[in-house]
Amino acid sequence: GTVKSGPSGIYCGRDCSERYAAGTSVTLTATADAGSTFAGWSGACTGTAACSVTMSQARSVTATFALVDTTPDAFAFASRTNVLPGAYVTSAAVTITGINAPAPVSVANGYYAINCQDPYISNPGTIANGQTICVQHAAAATPATDQISTLTIGGVSATFPSTTGRLAQTITFGQLPARGVGY
Repeated sequence: GTVKSGPSGIYCGRDCSERYAAGTSVTLTATADAGSTFAGWSGACTGTAACSVTMSQARSVTATFALVDTTPDAFAFASRTNVLPGAYVTSAAVTITGINAPAPVSVANGYYAINCQDPYISNPGTIANGQTICVQHAAAATPATDQISTLTIGGVSATFPSTTGRLAQTITFGQLPARGVGY
């Protein structure tokens, strides 16, 4: 990445040090290269916003850049069992961690929602570190049948399976005898 100053003088990549008159307010701006992200300042500035310092003495500021990481930590969805045939089934929320830039999201055989809030969509999208995600699909239409959706985030996949319940048996009772009638 690069760091530029205003007023001009610093273009770090080439010139990372500059002398300024006492009392000069210097603003540093960091720009990440392709494939990296600006992780933040340390020294006389902190955070990720532009860095402003007043030159009342020598100041030292470090800009930290990191390679973009869109491969999340492993995640998993618990299976749902005994669901009603044809019903929409939603997974429990999973929190995505281990990425430092928005990661691509896709789903096969279902839908997903960032932060587990409508709308549930099937189109590709992105998710940020710390956000939650839920998967939803229509359960199989027949009893005792599996349905599986696969969610992929940054190349890491997890399945969300559901299984419909078995057919309920209907038991029909005959008419009860009237009161007082014995056998």
